[in-house]
Amino acid sequence: MTSMMDILVVLLLFLIKSFVADEQMNPAAGVTLPESTSQERPEDSVVVAITDSSILVGEDWVMDLTALDDSEEMLLIPLADHLRDVRSVREDIARLQGEDPNLGRVTIQGDREIEFAVLQRVMYTIGAEGFEEVSLAVIRTT
Repeated sequence: MTSMMDILVVLLLFLIKSFVADEQMNPAAGVTLPESTSQERPEDSVVVAITDSSILVGEDWVMDLTALDDSEEMLLIPLADHLRDVRSVREDIARLQGEDPNLGRVTIQGDREIEFAVLQRVMYTIGAEGFEEVSLAVIRTT
């Protein structure tokens, strides 16, 4: 009976892990993603969302886009500071768990109507903070 319970627990953990791995990335509120026919699943990454009025990292508000009009500087200081904090936390968690995750992966969720100059500055800031892999989120069509 005990060995049967062990098997059921392992099976349950496998099913829970499989369910979590198939989780889809949901776009931030107010973001209409472009469409794609790609069949690849998104990998775990830091999500930077560019809405029509602000920039978010995950669920955290970082800055208003109105602040971009005041400066022609490519580096977005509030975004850079927030990405540095996120990277530090992820490195600490990985160190405590004894893992070596890919900390250089970022996915940008950008509305299809955003200006290229905004996207360019966000991508520049992400690269300046040491994130090496940048992906653009899209909606998969069949």
